[in-house]
Amino acid sequence: MKQSKSSNNSTTSTESCSSFKSIQLLKDNSVIQLLCNIKPGAKESKIASVASDEVGIQIAAPPVDGEANAEVIKFLSKLFHVRKSNVTILIGAKSRSKIVQIEMDYKIENIEQVQQILKAE
Repeated sequence: MKQSKSSNNSTTSTESCSSFKSIQLLKDNSVIQLLCNIKPGAKESKIASVASDEVGIQIAAPPVDGEANAEVIKFLSKLFHVRKSNVTILIGAKSRSKIVQIEMDYKIENIEQVQQILKAE
């Protein structure tokens, strides 16, 4: 599933690491999309798991009045060192399963680099 037009890279996100469908790189590796399973109400916000089908994130906010979504955006912006305005919940604003897009200020080398950032948290 190519979502970007031609690029200078010879591989797309799905070709570079086809077993990981939970992480996609788009737009010449400057945009990350994560398929997330959010668990609100945790003691602290953290990455719970990085699997091929989803990224598990525990969020220290209740699922009330958009508080958990706001915390997801705040947490991921800190994790990837971008402004909160660079993080968008594309799908699943009222669901635990979400697709989150992160517009980077720099290019990501590959999906493995995204995995390292997520796992280092």
